[in-house]
Amino acid sequence: MMIDEEGRYDDSFDPAQFATAGKIGNVATAFVSRDSIRQGDRLRLRCINPSIDRIYELRLSGVAGNIVALDGMPLPAPRPLAPIILAPGQRCDVIADVTGPVRLTDSYGGTSVTLGEIAIEGSRTPRRSAIPGLPANAMPAPGPVDAHVDLVMQGGAGGRDHDGFGTWALNDVSGLPRRPLVDVRRGATVRMTLRNATAFPHVMHLHGHHFHELDAEGASGAYRDSTLVGAGAARDILCVLDNPGSWMLHCHMLSHQTDGMATWVRVR
Repeated sequence: MMIDEEGRYDDSFDPAQFATAGKIGNVATAFVSRDSIRQGDRLRLRCINPSIDRIYELRLSGVAGNIVALDGMPLPAPRPLAPIILAPGQRCDVIADVTGPVRLTDSYGGTSVTLGEIAIEGSRTPRRSAIPGLPANAMPAPGPVDAHVDLVMQGGAGGRDHDGFGTWALNDVSGLPRRPLVDVRRGATVRMTLRNATAFPHVMHLHGHHFHELDAEGASGAYRDSTLVGAGAARDILCVLDNPGSWMLHCHMLSHQTDGMATWVRVR
């Protein structure tokens, strides 16, 4: 958020920010649902990045536990707690035992900033049992690939020219095109190659569905609805399009979406 010298919320926006990292503000903070917990408690933290454009590298201290879900989808096996990259719109669930005052810090970009704290009031005997994973959601398994499409992110400061009217474009189009990027029947398995030809990271979010991030060898990774693609990088995703309708696929850095970085898919 932007705060002026008097501590008041400042909603002004420099149009030049459309072409760079967007509106990241000058103050970062975390809002927690409770002010205190007991030492020894086992808690579940659902961490949500609702920022317009800011990326966080979230670090948690005062807890020992696991990452159990990403973007609302349980992981097949819990991951050891480590710094968590959260781009706009991304979520992460953690189950952990409290070992001291809980502190949330952001270290994205190399500078550590305290976002928020949860104080300790009292204590209890810690649980001895291992931290469990979450039960899996019933989701469709990918089948043979029915379509493979490329999506190229273009524009921004330092980027090459494109044919769109906005600062940003996807496949040379700014804003929602007349024809969808993908038009398939319900249940189709689609592989998308997301290529970032810009000087800035983008988090691509697909409405109505989740997808598997694929590694360099094509193996399935995290199951998400948003994926962060670094500047100059590329990532493949695999999605079973089983939810009928017309669904946006866009950069969830909303300053980038507003000025062109959006498309859509159709599921019949």
